[in-house]
Amino acid sequence: MNKPERVRHLGTFDIQLIASRLARFSETAWASEDSVKPNNFACFRGTTRHIILRFPDSNEDVGQYSDRPGWQIWKDLLQPLMEEAAQPYGYKKPLYSKAMFARLEAGKCISPHIDAPEINRR
Repeated sequence: MNKPERVRHLGTFDIQLIASRLARFSETAWASEDSVKPNNFACFRGTTRHIILRFPDSNEDVGQYSDRPGWQIWKDLLQPLMEEAAQPYGYKKPLYSKAMFARLEAGKCISPHIDAPEINRR
């Protein structure tokens, strides 16, 4: 897998509280959340599990999105981190239409892909 030549450093973040809360999620909880994810693309099958907190209603208009119940639980921890990570880009009104936890299985990788349902569901 080719890695990008450049990476923009977005800051240093204390994620200990987030990590400790996520560590309490059971395998059953991960599997349950993953089974209803809207991004059930082929490139993720067998490699990645997701807990979706917020997701666009369609890829045509990412400004229209839905919050899942977990967003209300996590937003106080995640929103400040997201805003701080977006700050170097200088956006006037950042839009966070996707928020999720993704867990890559050990020894696996996600194949290159474009977030477009008609391409990735194959």
